[in-house]
Amino acid sequence: SRTATPRLSRDLKNRLSDIAISRDASSAQKVRNLLKGASVGDLQALLRGLDPARAAYGRDDYYNLLMSLSSMLNDKPDGDRRQLNLASLLVDEIEKRIADGDSYAKLLEAKLAAIKSQQEMLRERDSQLRNLEKEKEQELQKAKDERQA
Repeated sequence: SRTATPRLSRDLKNRLSDIAISRDASSAQKVRNLLKGASVGDLQALLRGLDPARAAYGRDDYYNLLMSLSSMLNDKPDGDRRQLNLASLLVDEIEKRIADGDSYAKLLEAKLAAIKSQQEMLRERDSQLRNLEKEKEQELQKAKDERQA
């Protein structure tokens, strides 16, 4: 089943609109920074704007922002794109988050393996301590029995 359609937050919409109104050489970086700090819900709402099968395609917040944030100078030339727009910066942010998520997943797996290893060592140590405690109790009981005899 499909989840509820995410809505673009008023804050992000207003901040992107402000960048569009006062466009300058740093506009691409400003949009990049906003997308970097955007919530998953905001990114989902923007991504839905890329889907031409949607009934609202071309008539939604994303489309309006895309039209006002098009043809920005690529401030980080990549050999492939001379101009950037909201869609290109959105795709860049999503790609980065996917790559970061993969890196974080691998890091978490390594930490989980280390925790499991430490748990096993602690169990082993606990077992050794219990055995020593039993031995001590047996020795005390033996000494007590010898004194009584």
